[in-house]
Amino acid sequence: MHSSPPAAAPPVRAPRHAPVAHLVRGGVVEGVHYGSVVVLDADGTAGFRLGDPEAAFYPRSALKPVQAVAMVRAGLPLDGDLLSLAAASHSGEERHLDGARRILERAALTEGHLRNVPDLPFGPAVRDTWVRAGRGPSRLAQNCSGKHAAMLYTAKLNGWPLDDYLDPAHPFSRRSPRPSRTSPGNASPRSPSTAAAPRCSRCRWRAWPGPPPGSPGARPAPPSAGSPTRCAPTPRWRPGRAATWPR
Repeated sequence: MHSSPPAAAPPVRAPRHAPVAHLVRGGVVEGVHYGSVVVLDADGTAGFRLGDPEAAFYPRSALKPVQAVAMVRAGLPLDGDLLSLAAASHSGEERHLDGARRILERAALTEGHLRNVPDLPFGPAVRDTWVRAGRGPSRLAQNCSGKHAAMLYTAKLNGWPLDDYLDPAHPFSRRSPRPSRTSPGNASPRSPSTAAAPRCSRCRWRAWPGPPPGSPGARPAPPSAGSPTRCAPTPRWRPGRAATWPR
């Protein structure tokens, strides 16, 4: 089993964020975005920090790559675009829904096995088209369906129960990184609704022990970052924007 030790609970208080980005229009700073950033060296030393990296926040979908690593180490055989869907949120385009279906089909499962919350597509243009067609919320259209399909596939491969794959006592949950703090009423202590500090989240990646050489987990990282349009709609992703971000 590969798991990280519980981290110290981050302080729950109003974070002391700092300006991290400016929205500039015609040379005028029209908006200022506040946040906290920390970059750790290999030994855990903070090589760069801004704002309040020790304060609690909800990592939300930033935990999906961590959960995907746990799935791969448990034998999930996905790669390419399907592994990207398992490690990130998607925008509900038909190719994203098709990818989630393909994951379910590999496990001989259907949309009916998903336990995520039904929702409309996340992408505004896709959502508008969806609503105009008279379609309502669905589990497949919800932006976490790729991850949930992969969790079900992982459970099926290992002979684990399917109905309660979100339960904190489920075998998959016990193989996922442990949180710093769980929000009241949260369904799973390894879920994106677990509070953590930016510094703790970074330590989670650094401190989580690597897989044995040659094991299923000893594979390249999910390619979401290298191919972002696999999960985001093409109009929303413009690589040229990166040049306008603060360095």
